[in-house]
Amino acid sequence: MACPQCRSDNTKFVEYMGSKVLVCNDCGYSEIEELEVFPESRTGQRYKARYSKYKAGGALRSAAQ
Repeated sequence: MACPQCRSDNTKFVEYMGSKVLVCNDCGYSEIEELEVFPESRTGQRYKARYSKYKAGGALRSAAQ
């Protein structure tokens, strides 16, 4: 089966959590990320509270709203 990212035929199937996923040997593409229930990057309220447009620097600081 061809890799959906680079179209290479140098792929293999790997057993992961009871299902077979495609892994490309050329570009490193893996379908494992699609099966992850809890992704590594989390966007929660705690992270949203850290950002403030008033704390932004540069041109965003003086932009009229």
